[in-house]
Amino acid sequence: MSPETVDTAWREDFAAWFAKVCAELSILTVFLRNHPLLDSSQLFTSEPFTLGPVSPTVAVDVTRPREERLAAASSHHRRALRKSVALGLTFEHDHSDEAIAAFTECYLQTMAKHEASESYLLDEARVSNILGTLGEHAELWVARKPDGVVASAAIFFRTNGIIQYHLGGTRSEDYALGAARPLFEAVAETGHERGDRWLHLGGGVGGDDDSLLRYKGGFAPDRFEFRTIRAVLDPAAYEEAARAVGLDPGRSFFPAYRTTALGV
Repeated sequence: MSPETVDTAWREDFAAWFAKVCAELSILTVFLRNHPLLDSSQLFTSEPFTLGPVSPTVAVDVTRPREERLAAASSHHRRALRKSVALGLTFEHDHSDEAIAAFTECYLQTMAKHEASESYLLDEARVSNILGTLGEHAELWVARKPDGVVASAAIFFRTNGIIQYHLGGTRSEDYALGAARPLFEAVAETGHERGDRWLHLGGGVGGDDDSLLRYKGGFAPDRFEFRTIRAVLDPAAYEEAARAVGLDPGRSFFPAYRTTALGV
């Protein structure tokens, strides 16, 4: 049963039950990220829930063989794959300490290139913890040059036939190699071989239709809708919580009482 196949009364009853359980647990606010491939947003269309704006995301249908996937991809994407073969790049699933260190370096260099805030940064210990905690559901992939140096690396989560891109980066000196595109294609091909359904690449920065979304769009034409779901379960307590830390309860950031500057 999908959210689209149930009637309005059932959806309203579900939303009311969900809000009731949250209230009983003294939960003040709800913020959900709805996965585009597992869309449940239509279960939260009644009060106190509100749906955020739709943001496009990209997914590659890995049930299709490589030839069909590449035929649907952009010409730029196909050129990048041919270039990777000429450069002798190789791709592998690798959870070794060396691969974790290489991923961390690639990722941090990419974040520095884009002047990302400190909240986006991580270290080797955190990467190792992600892989160790999620076990078989997390995969670290690396792209190596012929000399063995990792040029690009990425972490993916995998469950129920969906491969979800999580984090990735490329070594600054190797940007011109374009190693990330063929790395993703290697992951897609492995997914095809083991019977997965989708490689979900996500969308643009902050859900925008930007250069990142267009880059991902070169892999495949399939688009999906990402939405957030919000709810304030006790409006009076919500306003009080925001004012207690000197913040306007009506500000656009949600929840209004949270800010990294105050450590809350």
